Amino acid sequence: MKGWSTLRNAWCKIEDLATEINPVVRCWINYYGKFYQTKLKNFMREINLKIAKWGRSKYKEIRPSELKVIKWPKGLSQRSPNLFTHWTIGELPTGE
Repeated sequence: MKGWSTLRNAWCKIEDLATEINPVVRCWINYYGKFYQTKLKNFMREINLKIAKWGRSKYKEIRPSELKVIKWPKGLSQRSPNLFTHWTIGELPTGE
């Protein structure tokens, strides 16, 4: 996850972020889904947190409020449920 350059750039679009993350996450799902499902759930939660942190640096309207930062990925997942691979398998952000 440290090598994902789009997470450090607020100028990129959410689709660019999904394009970079999805192939790696798909591989994790294929491997850890068979051999280590609890670790996979931890990865998915961590990815959702990183997406929220990226959104905070990108969008000024959610920056001041920690609650908005937490709820932003949940709203995004409801509008675009197929944007990220791990959202398609049911690991949606909780917004809590």
